Amino acid sequence: MIPYITSFLLGFTLATSPGPVFLTIMRQGLKDGFFSALLVSLGTLLADAILLFLSFLGFASIFQMSAFHIFLLIFGTILLWYLGIQNIRTSLSLPPINGKHASDQGHKGSFLIGLLLVLSNPLSYISWMGILAVISASQNVISGKEPLIFHIFSIILGIFLWDICLSKISDIGKTHLSQKFFLYFSKGSGIFLLSFGIYFGYKTISYIL
Repeated sequence: MIPYITSFLLGFTLATSPGPVFLTIMRQGLKDGFFSALLVSLGTLLADAILLFLSFLGFASIFQMSAFHIFLLIFGTILLWYLGIQNIRTSLSLPPINGKHASDQGHKGSFLIGLLLVLSNPLSYISWMGILAVISASQNVISGKEPLIFHIFSIILGIFLWDICLSKISDIGKTHLSQKFFLYFSKGSGIFLLSFGIYFGYKTISYIL
């Protein structure tokens, strides 16, 4: 039981890492509330689950193909630039954030954004392959005492718990934080996402050359 709790905590801890996903969930919750943030979270959760199960089923070699890697870098760069620009544009338009109900318009595309944020990031593939490789090297996993699939489910549960917590935190912020805070957060997250996009663009050029 303890090894599965460890995998659960591993998933929870990895999900708390600051990055594009964290910023997007927070911004979505501050702007449109809990449900919209949760949709982004569920999109990222599905993407993580897909990558974990593909690695488990032995498709890791596909992730290492040069053409596939270049495609992900290019797509990820474009997506991060798009999200960064959208965040900055939103901060300039000063939408109200203190209403109790978000508009349906705010929910549209939230799930897809979360899904694409993870699937377009080559680091996600590399990270999950490495983590599963380490867990698979455990003597109990090799002997069959601890099925690897149970470790995967434990990791996913850990990610899911953090996603719910972060979505709720951002929703609370929507109600209690000032509009000026949202302006600064949206603009700051936009700049960070653009920075990630520039980094991805640099990695793409370096990889091709």
